Amino acid sequence: MKPFRHKLGQFKELFQFGMVGTVGFLADSGVLLLLLHFGLNPYWGRLGSFFIAVSCTWILNRNFTFKAKKTTALWTEWMKYIMANSMGAILNYGVYAILLYKVGFVAQWPVLGVAAGSIVGLLANYINSRVFVFKDKQKAI
Repeated sequence: MKPFRHKLGQFKELFQFGMVGTVGFLADSGVLLLLLHFGLNPYWGRLGSFFIAVSCTWILNRNFTFKAKKTTALWTEWMKYIMANSMGAILNYGVYAILLYKVGFVAQWPVLGVAAGSIVGLLANYINSRVFVFKDKQKAI
């Protein structure tokens, strides 16, 4: 029965991570649209919006998804989160940039590229966050 509960707990954690990711997507998209409104191009604007989104998701994941697994100081944890999510960030931004460049309607609606990139980076970010940032305290010893 314990392995089933463990798997159910992991599914719940992944679901919560996805919900936090949805909030991150909204922050990412909103900041991107604001930066585009002020004249920043969509490639540089996305770098700025992504930084805001990753900081937002770190705060929410720290206090919601992985709240029982806080093991380091804030600054250290935030840096670990940025580093752990860098692979997902590269995948996310790569999909965004390719779609923006190659697909006309994504160039008109960059938020669609943000959504596609977010979906691609989600699993990598979850695994890296769970393994490198919010690992179980028992395993960290």
